[in-house]
Amino acid sequence: MAILVLCLFSQAFSGDLPRAVGYVNDFAGIIDSRSASQLDGICTSIEKSTGVEIAIVTIDSLGMQSVEEAASAYYNGWGIGKKGQDNGVVILVAAQDHKVRIEPGYGLEGQLPDGLAGEIIRYDILPRFKQGDYGGGLLAAVYKVGKIVGGETVTYPKESRRKSNIGNLIYLIFIGIVVISSIFGGRRGGKRGSTGGLGALWFLTGMGMGRSMGGGFSSGRSSGGFGGFGGFGGGMSGGGGASGSW
Repeated sequence: MAILVLCLFSQAFSGDLPRAVGYVNDFAGIIDSRSASQLDGICTSIEKSTGVEIAIVTIDSLGMQSVEEAASAYYNGWGIGKKGQDNGVVILVAAQDHKVRIEPGYGLEGQLPDGLAGEIIRYDILPRFKQGDYGGGLLAAVYKVGKIVGGETVTYPKESRRKSNIGNLIYLIFIGIVVISSIFGGRRGGKRGSTGGLGALWFLTGMGMGRSMGGGFSSGRSSGGFGGFGGFGGGMSGGGGASGSW
């Protein structure tokens, strides 16, 4: 009966939901940009390794809803998780109400039961939230969820970030060599050689800026580039999970 009531509430509120913009939907504006990028990378790795879709949602206020009703509305309204597998997780934060909830789909209730979701909230999220560290609390929670659903199969993006930084350093060295060659080539070949060298330099620099702005710690997807509606895959939740407040 309780599950039926939650499903009816989620259907009633789902028509008013904003469109998902990716794994990280910071509508309340409480997550710092670095943490948001890290969360996006971690959620991407978890989905790639396990198929599990995690949606992080922050809102200003619950209004007339409970945090349980709101989480179910987002989960079922967005269809988090793969259709038929229901292997999604929504982590909802209501900033002004100081409420948080972790809600898994039907397919993950065995791996992420209510008690375990509650432990993540108590030990990983709330201590950081009480200090105003919303990004840190969510990162700790998502790492824990990834470990639970994927174990050692999930490869997190820290290593790829390090490799990306090395690649960018090599690229900058290469550009430096081109600059030096352009200067000396321009002196030997006159104005035409100088112009050609500068053209090559601008081309390479533009490529480097494109790599810097679009690569590195990217998930390989545009915002909201999942399955389904340009959001998630169509999973359903039965109202399981845990809630907490700080």
